[in-house]
Formats: sequence, structure tokens, C-alpha cells
Amino acid sequence: MFYEGEEPPKHPKLPKRKRSSDIVWGSTGKEARLLVKFCHLCSRMAETDLKLLFSMAQKMARPKAG
Repeated sequence: MFYEGEEPPKHPKLPKRKRSSDIVWGSTGKEARLLVKFCHLCSRMAETDLKLLFSMAQKMARPKAG
């Protein structure tokens, strides 16, 4: 509202709004609740079972060769 000088001050640069593609999976809503469940269940697993689960997930996430 008030300023000194001939010209008004420059507007501050506000961060841009996030697009839906910028929002990380599991950060809101249903996905967040599912992620909490996964974390809870993984915390109860034996270390060997957890390693097996992560190994299988990595293999499934890799693109198919050929």
C-alpha cells in the first residue's frame, strides 16, 4: 500500500503452481493412505522377505528388453 520513491516496488516472484504431473505419488488422498499401509506392513516384515519383495518390485519395474 505504501512505498517511497517514484515507482512502486517490483512484485515478488512467487513460486509457480504445481501441475498434476509435478505432484509426487502418495502425497495426497487415497494414495497417501495406501502408502502409509505399505510402510506399516513393510515395517513388520522380516528383512529377508523385505529384500525379496524389493527385488521382485525392481524386476517388475524394469522395461522389457528386446
